[in-house]
Amino acid sequence: MGPLDKYILREDALEATDNGFQLKFQSHWYRALPLSCMDFSLKLNGQEIEKSLFKIKANGNEYSYDQLPELDKEWLFILDRGILEVAQPLEKGSEYEVEFKFDLHIPYILVGPQATPLLASSVVKCPLTPNGGINTSIENSVQKSNISLKPKTENSANKAPIGGVGAKTPPSGAGGAIKLATSLFSYAYEWNYGQFSLEDVIAETRKRDLGTGLEIIGFQSLRGFPYISDQTEKEVKNLLDKYEFEPVALDANIDVAIKRHAKMSIDETVEYIKPQILAAQKLGFPILRCQTTAPAEVYQKLVPFAEKANVVMGIELHTPYSVDHPSVIKMAEMFGQMQTHVLGFVPDMGTCMRAIPEALLTSFKTAGVTDEMIAITKEIWHKDIPTPAKFGELAQRLVPMGATPPQIGRLNMAFSMNGRQPVENWKEIMPYVVHVHGKFYGFDENGDEPSIDYPAIFKVFHEGGYKGYISSEYEGSAFTDEFDAFDMVEKQHQLWKRILQNF
Repeated sequence: MGPLDKYILREDALEATDNGFQLKFQSHWYRALPLSCMDFSLKLNGQEIEKSLFKIKANGNEYSYDQLPELDKEWLFILDRGILEVAQPLEKGSEYEVEFKFDLHIPYILVGPQATPLLASSVVKCPLTPNGGINTSIENSVQKSNISLKPKTENSANKAPIGGVGAKTPPSGAGGAIKLATSLFSYAYEWNYGQFSLEDVIAETRKRDLGTGLEIIGFQSLRGFPYISDQTEKEVKNLLDKYEFEPVALDANIDVAIKRHAKMSIDETVEYIKPQILAAQKLGFPILRCQTTAPAEVYQKLVPFAEKANVVMGIELHTPYSVDHPSVIKMAEMFGQMQTHVLGFVPDMGTCMRAIPEALLTSFKTAGVTDEMIAITKEIWHKDIPTPAKFGELAQRLVPMGATPPQIGRLNMAFSMNGRQPVENWKEIMPYVVHVHGKFYGFDENGDEPSIDYPAIFKVFHEGGYKGYISSEYEGSAFTDEFDAFDMVEKQHQLWKRILQNF
């Protein structure tokens, strides 16, 4: 699926036991998910292991394979490993060819005409020695690539700061009323490796002067989220104070498909969001980033609860949810009817892109996609037709060329991740904007983001009177590990400060 795949199995993944063996695995998504969203298959030396032999362990609890779809209350934190236990003996010291297929059903990203959870599937193929070493390669349906489990170089910003960040100094500012922040989502690749503590990533963000505000994703950074212990509350508030960050937004997830074979009702979704509102209140975050996975009716029902907690529900407008999307229009109409301060929008700049990022296009080639297929994808992307129509045309044109379903699926990411809404359209919802996500992928030799027109974006929001925060949100780690995320966020802040000098 992407660079996070390399963390699925580590050096000590395979272990012989008295009753057979166990395989320790880590999720390849950026945030915690429950076992109900996971599925597995396993081969040893080319032989499929019967799933009836599987026992899955997490958090000290044990389950049979058949129980997985209903385990929506058993969460696997992103830095923890689950255990797949099999009652089949292995010989210590002998090498085995392991093929581990790990499927994730993403409960808040619904795709296709039936609105089914996005399937994020990865296959790890590697020779493993029980209680021994590992030599891993990752396969995404059609892809194989050698990987290294070594940290980046000592000169990299990926190395955790030692001894804090020195004396406290005010962060450098920039002109204009728009304020700069960083989302910890940006560090998904570094965070999943487990080499940073929460303090490390926050300290490094301050050391590099990456804004005055901080955005945290609950299910990524906080163990046990959305239930916040007093100890976690104290830790987060102390870190924000120590490193002089203003709490900007706490990101919720609206996991309506958390039970694999049944979606939440309206009332169930309301109850799922309430603890996340309380988490934002307890940690002191004024905004809870929400998602369009929940319809307007859900947020309308939550208004009294959010008003009592004094937490703003900021609904993210992430592609394909542009301002003219029927769901967004309905949401804005509801905002107008409710006349409350706890409803607003969080525009995501991946919705108004001017080009498909080159790093994403390059990643397609690792799946065997040809230059001709990429050219056709770019041609279709530029058309002013609905996203589902783009999916259909791409398949219609590429199947005769021999493109496989996995290849077409990868190319569809160009349409699902990169919107073409005109920047000026943000003016239509400007009165409701409470926060902004500054999505980005990379930079050219001049330090500009070639796929997103940030000078035009800042102009529209400045002229629209927006005075809140914009958070850096580095998306590149979804398909490449070539760059250090701290370096990339620093480059974006340099770009933003340069732009803001004009206002």
